[in-house]
Amino acid sequence: MKLVGKQKTTKTQTKWQTMAERKIYITTNYAQFRFLNRNRDVNPELLLASIKKKNLLIDDPICVDKDMNVLKGQNRLIIAEIIKSPISYFFAEEMTEDDIAQCEVKRAWVLTDYLKYYGHLPPYIFIKLVIDIYKIPLHCAVACCAFGDSPYEKFRQGTFALKKDPFVLERSIKMTMEVVEFLKNLVSLIGKKNASFNNRLFRAIFHCCTLENYNHDHMLSALQSYQKYALELLNINSQSLIVESLKNGIYNRRLSDKNKI
Repeated sequence: MKLVGKQKTTKTQTKWQTMAERKIYITTNYAQFRFLNRNRDVNPELLLASIKKKNLLIDDPICVDKDMNVLKGQNRLIIAEIIKSPISYFFAEEMTEDDIAQCEVKRAWVLTDYLKYYGHLPPYIFIKLVIDIYKIPLHCAVACCAFGDSPYEKFRQGTFALKKDPFVLERSIKMTMEVVEFLKNLVSLIGKKNASFNNRLFRAIFHCCTLENYNHDHMLSALQSYQKYALELLNINSQSLIVESLKNGIYNRRLSDKNKI
């Protein structure tokens, strides 16, 4: 049966009509656009080959705010300028700089993207500092310093918090990376292959460096004395077992009970 008469327009239908009627602009004036510091770094090489094969930039407009800040499509804009192609764009109605991470769908964001995006927040400033100074992998720094469960999810949500005072965490990270560096030098010295410096190892070392009675000079000395056991740490697939081996197989050997960790 065919319905006649005026039909009610829903909010969803109205929204889609608005999207369909949105005005699209085309330009070669690349200089009018601005890049936001909080947005992730540009990486146009991932798109350049496919766009050179078939240029669809006109049909894939970038999104900007009223101040011409690029909210979505900064790589496409870079490529358009490289190949001297017109770029199409439209003005966002509701999206703002704070929505960039949640609205990006062309390439999933990685932790480094979120580190830059939330880089104005103190916990993220701290993480950036320690990975720059001590060269600890970002995913390890997040896991070691996180307060509570689901550290990576919180890091992506902008709710990441440090579990201890930054000074204490930085000192522990410094000691952790000195142990890691010792192990890497040892591996290089004996020519060992397939050594695994994974997140479990980093977290296990970090855990030991935060224990009561821990003495870093003694740890480095014990690792030197018991190199065979130190190398075995790289073959253990459990964080708890790495901690146990590092404590009782290396650090606590020949120590009195009062000095053990």
